[in-house]
Amino acid sequence: LGERGAVLTQLHAYHLPMPPLFVIPLEILEAIAEHNALSQLLDKLLHVDWENQIEVTRMSQDIRDAVQHFKIPHAIANELSKGYATFLENSYVEISASLIYGTTEETFTAHHISGEANIWESLLKVWSKLYAKEFLHARAGEWHLHHLVPAIFLLQHEVEAETSGRAINLDPHRKHDVTVFSHWGVSDETAEEKEALDVFKIDTVNGKILEKKIAYKSSYAELNLDHVRVKSLPEQKRNTESLTLDQLLLVGDTFEHVRKKVAPHVEIKWCLREHSVLVTHLHFPQKKDDTVSIPSAVPQLPR
Repeated sequence: LGERGAVLTQLHAYHLPMPPLFVIPLEILEAIAEHNALSQLLDKLLHVDWENQIEVTRMSQDIRDAVQHFKIPHAIANELSKGYATFLENSYVEISASLIYGTTEETFTAHHISGEANIWESLLKVWSKLYAKEFLHARAGEWHLHHLVPAIFLLQHEVEAETSGRAINLDPHRKHDVTVFSHWGVSDETAEEKEALDVFKIDTVNGKILEKKIAYKSSYAELNLDHVRVKSLPEQKRNTESLTLDQLLLVGDTFEHVRKKVAPHVEIKWCLREHSVLVTHLHFPQKKDDTVSIPSAVPQLPR
């Protein structure tokens, strides 16, 4: 499943609040790759002169072009269409790759709107990113070990959130203190780059805010067609707390629930919509090996 896939299936298996998730397993992707003779292109990677950047760039582009034009076997296309309609119908979907044989700071994602003509176009766009020039040497190493496909793909409902952010315990001696980072909108990534996050430290036992730092927030993110759009925040919200006390405690309770179910040292990514908190991802900042436990499967295409 790869690290990202393992984390999300943990959430699903423990019945933690999360957006609907649909997995396209490795066997299906390998069947598509074999149908389109991907191995013949990958064989060429074993003879690339990695010092020749022109050759590396050309090889990367050739593979990416080929992947984006893969023909999907009819039976597989039908199964995905049925599964997608069942689990993610009428929703805004994030398609992401979960690397199986290695990790990278790069996130391979694309967005897809229910009702578009062909979800495969969006999925193949993500698949092709795995063969970008900067990752091509890693793909060559995987193919040298006969790994045809380097990742599985996850389709997850993306929520139009009022606020979003992260939660973590930063003081192991005060295990019920939770630090919450938050920002208006669906994603805090742009805000974090600008250090425009509200920061709260809360006591989840006594229901109190211990510390808070309210940032000046000039923008927020919203879902728009096939991408996340950053918009200017109304003036009255720029110095306003992005979470009320009740909402903070709801995030804190969710965080405590995740810690009890999954691992004591964990960071969650969350989003808030209509008085409910959904967990969108987990990160294990101290012990990376904590992510290894793979519980029961989420909905998948038949093998």
